[in-house]
Amino acid sequence: MKKSDSIVVEFSSWLVIHKDDIKFVDMAGDVIDGNEWLSMTKEQREECEIYDMVELQNSAIDGEYEEIEVYQNDESVFPYESFYENQQEVL
Repeated sequence: MKKSDSIVVEFSSWLVIHKDDIKFVDMAGDVIDGNEWLSMTKEQREECEIYDMVELQNSAIDGEYEEIEVYQNDESVFPYESFYENQQEVL
């Protein structure tokens, strides 16, 4: 994908998720739920990643988008292109 063919959507938001509706990936690569995450120490929690951000947005109890910016990707926004390429490798 050429940089000029992509659009960047940058946003700041917050979500409230029920502990049964959130999944994480721990350092071992295992998928865990919110109950398991809550039972971890702060250090262990920091090593986990959210499993599916899109699903979280769909299952949120509450939330709000505070800022949304949309613009054409260009040479000065290279990190977003790298993110896109990394996501394609995962899919």
